[in-house]
Amino acid sequence: MTEAALQILLILAYLAIGLLSVTFPIYALCVTYLKQEKYASEKERKRSMKKAKDEIIKLTNEMSAEKKGTQRFLELRKKVRGWQLELDKLEQRPYFLTAKGAVLVPIISLLTALLFACIGIFYYYEGIEQAVFSSVMFSLILSSTAIFALYRTICTVEHAALRGAMEVEVVSEFKETGTSTHEVKVGKEADIIIGNRSPDMNLEMASFSVFFPPEIEVKSTSGGEIASQPETGSFPNYTMVLYSVGFAPKNIMHPIECKILAKQVGEYKIPIKVNAKGIEESSSELTLKVVQ
Repeated sequence: MTEAALQILLILAYLAIGLLSVTFPIYALCVTYLKQEKYASEKERKRSMKKAKDEIIKLTNEMSAEKKGTQRFLELRKKVRGWQLELDKLEQRPYFLTAKGAVLVPIISLLTALLFACIGIFYYYEGIEQAVFSSVMFSLILSSTAIFALYRTICTVEHAALRGAMEVEVVSEFKETGTSTHEVKVGKEADIIIGNRSPDMNLEMASFSVFFPPEIEVKSTSGGEIASQPETGSFPNYTMVLYSVGFAPKNIMHPIECKILAKQVGEYKIPIKVNAKGIEESSSELTLKVVQ
């Protein structure tokens, strides 16, 4: 029995123990980015899945017009299989960002690799050569699987860190109509309630800025701050109503009530900007119709 086999088993055992000791610290560093990366990956996955499904339908329709066994038919079938594989990968991707994929899989692989290394050391002293080499192979394969899983997690976090802040979808609507359009009378004060929400994720330290054009005078608000915008601002001479919430659960409207006075008949756009911790400034828009 060669001494090299024992040395390899010892190295594999130490490697498994070393990787086990860094798995949780790696996850502790990664967890900051996992939320935003999972959200971004889900959005990207939905877009890519739609494209993949459309391509599969298109190629399948083209295949139905071709005779089986022809060169064109074989090429189309190969492309369909390629898109189906891509679709399977997209469906599995969010799993790799969960605690199960980032922690549980590496730990199970490393513990099993350590177990095989210990078994191999036992069989080495028992003189069973075939069992020793089998243990080396199994331990090596499982250690490689764990290393790949950890590498995948780190690469995902690196991608999230380089991506920076993410943009989220914002839905804005008038409470009176439940839509993004509302109608008021010219020259008559009106109370309106504007609600904003994110349909996909919770927002922390969120602030909502609602911009009214000069033709719409904002008389007062319930809990918001009113400020005129300078000519050098994003919306020159507009009136901004700003209100904030410490935590904005997803898909729950966060309203602000305003008393306004429309000075001219017409259709006016009301831009809305949303800022929150960890996201890029996101925007939405409402339409206010002023009639006689």
